[in-house]
Amino acid sequence: MENKNKLAICALFNPELHGYDNTTSENIQGQHFIYMIIDIDDFYNNSYKEHLNQWKREYKSWILNKRENNEAITHPIVCNYKNIIGNSVNYKINIVRDEILTPGQEHVGYINTFWLKIIQRKWRKVYNERKRILLVRKSYRAIREREMTGKWPKHANIWPKFNLELKV
Repeated sequence: MENKNKLAICALFNPELHGYDNTTSENIQGQHFIYMIIDIDDFYNNSYKEHLNQWKREYKSWILNKRENNEAITHPIVCNYKNIIGNSVNYKINIVRDEILTPGQEHVGYINTFWLKIIQRKWRKVYNERKRILLVRKSYRAIREREMTGKWPKHANIWPKFNLELKV
């Protein structure tokens, strides 16, 4: 079974920027168009950065051209497209599940990078709680209570475990 999750550089599809014709899939609007899929070797030797910089230049050129001609930067579906496309966060590698739309054969990706952020946030909470408990356990009172009762004080007794408990 092939893993459909890949590293890719994506952009929100815009017919004005990416083109639209009679063979284009109807449901391409609102999809993330895959600019480039990055294999693991390219990721580790940073060869993808040339393509990423080229992509940034193309977008900035398009934006500057629109501004010089006093044209609005718009999208048929997304209201704040101007902010999304102008934001440098837009130019990054994402973990995506790629798919090919028919009949136009466009490569689109469904971004899954947010799962990493959820895991990081949960781990950060566990880690900070563990640091707090260690700090409490180092105190003279906590050590003394452990010597006398064989247990840590109540506020430093439970060692937090990392558990995702993701409800999908």
